Amino acid sequence: MPGGWKECSALCGEWSLEASAYFNRFPDYIFAAETGEVIAGLPVFQFRSDMAEYYGFEVQGKIDLFDLGSTTIAADALLDYTRATLADGTAVPRIPPLRALGGVSARSRVFDARMEMEWARKVTRLSDFETPTDRYVSANASFDWRP
Repeated sequence: MPGGWKECSALCGEWSLEASAYFNRFPDYIFAAETGEVIAGLPVFQFRSDMAEYYGFEVQGKIDLFDLGSTTIAADALLDYTRATLADGTAVPRIPPLRALGGVSARSRVFDARMEMEWARKVTRLSDFETPTDRYVSANASFDWRP
C-alpha cells in the first residue's frame, strides 16, 4: 500500500515498535529449588547452582491514536517469551509462560486512565514440585487523578 506508514503516522500520531531477542548462558546459575519437605505448613527450599541457558524475545508497540481535546487516546501491545533450561535438560523453576498484553489508555494533564487484557499460555514445562497452570486471561483497569 503506497504511503501506508506515512498515512498511519499522519492519522494516528506518535508510535513506536521495539523488538529484542536474547540468549544467555550462566555457568553457575543460582536458583531456589523445592526439596519436597514442609515445615510448619511451608515448603522448604534449597539454593542450588548449575549451568543454565536462557533465551527468549520481547516485542512491544505503542501508538497514539487520537486526541480528544487535551486528552490523548493511545493503544499498546506486548508479546514476550522466555525458555530456561538447566544442564540436565530440566526446566529452571518459576519461569513465566508465553504472554500477550494489550491495552488502551487516556492521558491528560489531570488524569490517566487505562484498561488492559493479559493472556498467558498454559504452563506444562515444569521443574520438580511445580504444578501445571492453565492458560488464563486477566483484565486490569486503573485511574490516576492529579488535583
